[in-house]
Amino acid sequence: MRCPGCNLFHPAHYDTCISCGISLKAESNPEEGAAVTTEVADTAAPSGNNSKRRSKNLNLESRAGTPVFAGVLFGLVILLLAAGATFFFLTRSGDDTRLVKKGRMELDKGQYAFAVSSLKKALEADPNNPRAYLLMARAYVGIDKVDEAWEAIGKAQKLGKGVATEPELASDLANYYRLRKQYEKSIDLIRPLADQNIPGKRGELADLNALAGDEALSSGDLEKALRSWEEVQTLKEGSRFGEAEARLATIYEKLAKQFAAEKKDDEALAYLAKLTAINKNPKHYETSAEIYEKSDKLELAIDQLRKALELSASPRLQRKLATLLARRGKEMLDAGQSETGYAYLQQARSIDPSSALPEVTLKRVQVGVDPSTRMPMISGEVWNPGTRSIGQLSLKVDLYDSKSLQTVFSKETKLVDEFVRPLKAKESKDFTFISDTQARADGTMEFQVYIDGSLYKAYKFEKRKAPSAVSETTATSPAETEVVPQPALRPAIKTPKMPPLNYGSAPTPGSAPVPTTQPGGSTSSTPEEKTLQDLDF
Repeated sequence: MRCPGCNLFHPAHYDTCISCGISLKAESNPEEGAAVTTEVADTAAPSGNNSKRRSKNLNLESRAGTPVFAGVLFGLVILLLAAGATFFFLTRSGDDTRLVKKGRMELDKGQYAFAVSSLKKALEADPNNPRAYLLMARAYVGIDKVDEAWEAIGKAQKLGKGVATEPELASDLANYYRLRKQYEKSIDLIRPLADQNIPGKRGELADLNALAGDEALSSGDLEKALRSWEEVQTLKEGSRFGEAEARLATIYEKLAKQFAAEKKDDEALAYLAKLTAINKNPKHYETSAEIYEKSDKLELAIDQLRKALELSASPRLQRKLATLLARRGKEMLDAGQSETGYAYLQQARSIDPSSALPEVTLKRVQVGVDPSTRMPMISGEVWNPGTRSIGQLSLKVDLYDSKSLQTVFSKETKLVDEFVRPLKAKESKDFTFISDTQARADGTMEFQVYIDGSLYKAYKFEKRKAPSAVSETTATSPAETEVVPQPALRPAIKTPKMPPLNYGSAPTPGSAPVPTTQPGGSTSSTPEEKTLQDLDF
């Protein structure tokens, strides 16, 4: 049976429509239904022939449309609410996840106490969440509870997560220790992250090293300062990378001075080499020259002074170089290298006109003990390197005790005078002086040789390793051989240990090689000859 109002079909036993409430009896008896309808319409119509009710022309279906729409709309709303509720409950996070997110948001806002509360609740819901422990550690750091923070980190590590998995935590802890100047702990926290190339951590590590380096430098811990600033230079990042070179130069200079004072010459020279690689300063080359000179490595000392003079034409440096050249020349003369040694003296004169060029020089000088008297002895040759004969020449030798500041033996002789034939050009004359007083062979006593009243050179009286009788020295008691520092008023002049006398053409073992003439007049390239060539002599 169909309803005339909404056109819905109903079973035959239905009396009214379940949708619009219209009686279904009219459908079964059309005439009765029509009569009823007409009657209702006529009753409702107003009086008058031309008056008609609009409801007579309305279809029952249109009058039932509003309830149908409302029903459909209501059904859709219910359906959407059900779907939304289902989606919400299916996708809803657990309490622990929600609280962890909340705690992280509070950390980002700096609300550390609130974060502690949220994360504690999250861990109560899931006590095996390592990320929550690491976030809890960050929160504890924020409220200055570092012990609790490390305890939380320990629990996270047991669950397989460390500080490296939470870079912000490492930075927070590093900053905590940085503010308390515990830089080593800060560096240890950031270095693993820097090694993993986590963005920003290399620069952070470099800045921490810079702070640690400055702290160590101010406290005098040069080794630690060196390590810190060298790491800054290696990382090549951070806000203070531009300062690394200057800081390292300062550290190298201090270390060089420290090792030089401790007589660790090799270490001092190594740092001076690093220093000159950063900044070519004549002062650093001069310091290297002083160390080489102290070690009797005059060739290297001369080389360093020449480099210093390339940077600064200082008269003081020129005088110093001239002094070293003269000293080296005399050493070579003592070793029997007459021509080369005298060339050094001439070069010293050309650099510093105030440097005296001796009219005669000594060569093949030996200091030791006379085999017969067992007394200190000095012997050698006086050589005329010039081109004219010398008619007057005096030689004086003093045995000077630098410990007591006294001269214990002195003797002067006329090697050439009106009764002795002149010393011709390129000629030599032997001399020997034997002391009449015993002396300590510990280097605190020296023979000072004067030529025509001017000091030529001082030769230490000390034990030699050479086995010859000439170089044998006196045996003294332990008290006599005690090493005493040289007095400041009269420092002794150091000279190299001399080999036994050798008048043959072959060089003495241990001495500098004598240059030999090559075809065409050239000489073999010895270190001395090379230096002369470098000096354009």
